[in-house]
Amino acid sequence: MPVISNVQVLEDSHRNFVVHLSASITAGGAEVAVKKVDVSTMAKPANGQFVIELSLMELRASTINASLSLICEGANPSGNATLWSFPANFSFHRKFSDFGGIQNTAAAPTGNVLLTTENWGDPQLDGGYDIMLWFRKKLASVPASILYANATTLGGGYVTFAGDTVTL
Repeated sequence: MPVISNVQVLEDSHRNFVVHLSASITAGGAEVAVKKVDVSTMAKPANGQFVIELSLMELRASTINASLSLICEGANPSGNATLWSFPANFSFHRKFSDFGGIQNTAAAPTGNVLLTTENWGDPQLDGGYDIMLWFRKKLASVPASILYANATTLGGGYVTFAGDTVTL
């Protein structure tokens, strides 16, 4: 088995989502656009709102013998956007909460986060990663699939939705 991965949710509250991602990848293995964070499975607030996006508030990562990318999923693959890329044999820890976190820049974002491993340092060696992600949930009264399918971006954080202009 070339990839043995684990997704462990550590917190799923009405406001925050914390997840630990890890994998052991044998020589020749890879993950390509694998959904690691799925907003449809997250706890929903008691007021009936939906999670439509996530802001990355903190990140801790280590990679061994492979680089990888975390990707914000768009409604279609051409709308995906890179959230963060890590080189091989790298350790990193940063907090982004001082400025509100790293925002999802995918076109028509689903809120989901994908992971792709790439660029093996030596394809004959095993590798892996260990990542902790701290997210803040962005909520709306309708699911992202409906909100973004019927919205027209006006720029500056405004959209037109069902004839009304809404500030996001």
